[in-house]
Amino acid sequence: MLPIYSILLVLTVVGILAFWAFRYPNIFLYLFLLGLPFDHFTIHVGVLNVSISDIALVLLLLAWLFELFFKGKIMIRFPGQIYLALMLLVFVIGATMLYTEPPKCYLVSFSFSVKVFAYILLLQLITDEKQYIRLIIIILIGALLSTFLALYQQYAFVTGGLAKLKTVMPEGARAGLNTNLPLGLFRPPAGMNREAAYGIYLSFTISILLSMYFFRLSRKIKIVSFLPLILFSVILIMNDTRAVFIGILLALIVTTLLSNTHARYAIVIIICLFPLVVSPLYDFLFHHREASLISRREVIIPVFEYVFKHPFGGGIRHFIKTSELGIGAHSSFLQLMTYGGIGALSIYLFILISVIVRVNSSFRSIWKVRWSGSYRYALFCMLFAAFICTIVQSELIHPRATNKDHWVFLAIFYLSPLIIQGAKREEKEYFQQEETEVESKKSRRLSQPAIPAAQKSEAIT
Repeated sequence: MLPIYSILLVLTVVGILAFWAFRYPNIFLYLFLLGLPFDHFTIHVGVLNVSISDIALVLLLLAWLFELFFKGKIMIRFPGQIYLALMLLVFVIGATMLYTEPPKCYLVSFSFSVKVFAYILLLQLITDEKQYIRLIIIILIGALLSTFLALYQQYAFVTGGLAKLKTVMPEGARAGLNTNLPLGLFRPPAGMNREAAYGIYLSFTISILLSMYFFRLSRKIKIVSFLPLILFSVILIMNDTRAVFIGILLALIVTTLLSNTHARYAIVIIICLFPLVVSPLYDFLFHHREASLISRREVIIPVFEYVFKHPFGGGIRHFIKTSELGIGAHSSFLQLMTYGGIGALSIYLFILISVIVRVNSSFRSIWKVRWSGSYRYALFCMLFAAFICTIVQSELIHPRATNKDHWVFLAIFYLSPLIIQGAKREEKEYFQQEETEVESKKSRRLSQPAIPAAQKSEAIT
């Protein structure tokens, strides 16, 4: 039991920080985004272990609630998404409270809630195109900083072996020794860090940086992005996970098809090389670490058996009860189904479908400015390629639905219409036909004479 003065001190500090988050929300938003790849570096706050990213997010939430309820100046954006996210929390946290003893149930519930609230807050705080672009740049900077952590992990392994590596990479972040490389010096259990050990940051950032060379962007941007691309590629080679390669390959194909430069003709080279690479690609996907592939298949039936017995789920961290294999779900769908049952899975599918629908509708609009040379078309297509690889990788191969970065990426994709709004505002000539069609439909509707109710009934008769 904490003494009363300690509680008062904590509340005072939280109040002061929440006030500053209210006054300067962008600073705390940047701290939250930059801290995402370093979530395993935590601070003890009472019984909780929280990261800098967690603290910044909670302070932003307090500041947003203060502005919402006390000043009444803020309007809730995307209430449907907020409702779905809160209902997901109800299912998962409800099952956790039912099957997990306190205080552990409070700790894991807080951890999961913070992740989902990351999605809610980004939808509320990012309101214009400039903020949106800044958000993406900050995420890329945070991922770049993570590469130096990965290189330091490599150095720790080379100089001190696994014993020293454990001090800089937590248990559970290593997927086994890298067997892709012939030299033992470069075969540590590499990964960017705990949160990016399965390559979501690698696939997202490499897709963005690589896509820059396929669109009409300034030469300076392409030159600046070259060195980070090299660093990410080095970490990619060190990282022994097939999911990243699958994601980047999909992103490269999508980027080539959408390119508005001569680089789009590279699709011919890809088609010609495909017969040569299909065999080694098949071996890499299905024969490299074959035990991992077998475990992915064997885990599906125990999950459905567990959900059949527990239709409302078993709570967070209860997947181990579904199988004697002692492995994870390898799928966000299976993971959430064990956490919160059929209800949690259904709500999560609604969220994903809404994101996909928004991205698809935005893609139809941005296609109008394909040949304008606008950076907006390039930015949207780069995000679209990253969206494809991230969704496939995180939903079907590695479970990411309980990670904050995954919810941040979903928010980025859901907010993609902000780019379209900027294009319609500053490149009106490409949307004149669309506006003309809307105005003509409105004029036709208004020009139709009103039919009295009596005539309507006679016509029906």
